[in-house]
Amino acid sequence: MQWGLPFGRDLTLAKSTGKSCINVRDDTLREDRPMFRYAKQRQRGVVLAQGYYEWASAHNQKVPHYFTCRDTPVLCLAVVYDHSQSELGAKTCYSIVTRSATPEFASIHDRMPLILEWGSANWQTWLDSDQPWNPRVQAVLKALPPPSLSEHTVSTDVGNVHQDHPALIRHVSSPIVKPKANTKLTDFFGAKATNN
Repeated sequence: MQWGLPFGRDLTLAKSTGKSCINVRDDTLREDRPMFRYAKQRQRGVVLAQGYYEWASAHNQKVPHYFTCRDTPVLCLAVVYDHSQSELGAKTCYSIVTRSATPEFASIHDRMPLILEWGSANWQTWLDSDQPWNPRVQAVLKALPPPSLSEHTVSTDVGNVHQDHPALIRHVSSPIVKPKANTKLTDFFGAKATNN
């Protein structure tokens, strides 16, 4: 499975143009958009994750936060998926469903993934492919996250694709990088070239 539902169902084109939809808003699913019309009917699923990151602004800098549940090893993130074509054949791609953030997390980010509790009635309704898109399925879009959902600040290294280690989810009390004293605008540019 690949994160990002390509526009037009062509994975090769999506890779070359960078046009894919990694998230889909709950209000977009309530509308009759062609891109999601079929997927929302019978191709609803969940992606299991240990947690997820969101970035918040603080003191003119971006600060990463890690969200996870204290009492369960995985989060079930609601998705819609489709089968896309690539040069290697068919591949399943998905978009994560997002909703408005709950009040306790809205100061960090205004959106959050739709998180379904494992085995709950909402989880079962969402995954029931025999049940087409209807008011009962739409009601799942209002599901609240588990009460044990929590967040903490983490290292800004999460923004570096070359970093991949367990410490990236550990709490860091002050991830903000403070600028060096006496930093001038000219410090960001190389030494001035001289003509000899």
